[in-house]
Amino acid sequence: MYCVSGTVGTGNIAGFTSTYGSWVSLFTAVSMCCFAFSTIIGWGLYGSRCIEFIFGSKSVRPFLVIYSFVSIVGAAIDLGLLWDIADTFNGFMVVPNLIALFLLSGKLVETVKNHYL
Repeated sequence: MYCVSGTVGTGNIAGFTSTYGSWVSLFTAVSMCCFAFSTIIGWGLYGSRCIEFIFGSKSVRPFLVIYSFVSIVGAAIDLGLLWDIADTFNGFMVVPNLIALFLLSGKLVETVKNHYL
């Protein structure tokens, strides 16, 4: 398979480096590290606020300890296993959303009838 630049590969960084030079690989690595770090911080904050709302402020510190431990373990385990775990938990997010859709379906029908019919 050929990239736009004519470099043989599967669409990896080789196409960028042949077009823009070798500095692109360093720039991409630094950018990905910054994005990953800010994502970890953002998810931790979002999760701690959700835990605080659901269980109260005393549960935030245990959550952050568990979150820190899971982040370290996640960085050390096999990437395939990590993606499988992430896919599983993303699939679990369907359950509360489907329950909410079911519970709010009557309100949706009422709102559509009042505003659009």
